[in-house]
Formats: sequence, structure tokens, C-alpha cells
Amino acid sequence: MRQLLRRNLENWGHDVIVCVDGLDAWNSLRSQKVKFVIADWIMPEIDGIELCRKIRSLKDTGYLYIILLTGKDKKEDAVRGLDAGADDYITKPFEWE
Repeated sequence: MRQLLRRNLENWGHDVIVCVDGLDAWNSLRSQKVKFVIADWIMPEIDGIELCRKIRSLKDTGYLYIILLTGKDKKEDAVRGLDAGADDYITKPFEWE
């Protein structure tokens, strides 16, 4: 899924940084300029919810748009993700269009 998402985003003209887990994503965010994040809810090391919270705790960066991607499809899951700081919440499977 990660590689398919990367390929589609690159085909749409985006530069993509692929991370293997939440800790890798957090370290990448602190060392590289990033415009937006697509994070899976369930990741090793740091999950998507915690990654959202960590991103929102940063004070010296501009606004970073976060999309939380997950198989969790209950209303309370969406609320939890948005409350953690995600700007959008997309459930899997999803339509590329």
C-alpha cells in the first residue's frame, strides 16, 4: 500500500518521502521541509495518533496538513483522529480519484 500510494502521488507531481514506521516519519519531519503528511493510524514505533499529536506540539514550524489513513471506520475513530490533530481522515480501501 505504501509503494502504491507513493507511486500515485509521484504521478500527480508530488515529491514523496516514504518512511517505514512512525518513528522514521517523526525523524524525517524534524530534519526535512514537508508540506503535508499522510500517516497510517497503525504503524510500528509511533502510531498515527501519536504522530499527529507530536506534529501539533511543534511550535517553530509552519502549519503541516495531516491526512490520517486507516481501516478504522467508526465515527468515534474519526473523531479521535481529528481530535489528535489530523486535518482529514480517509478510510481504507479508498478510491484514488
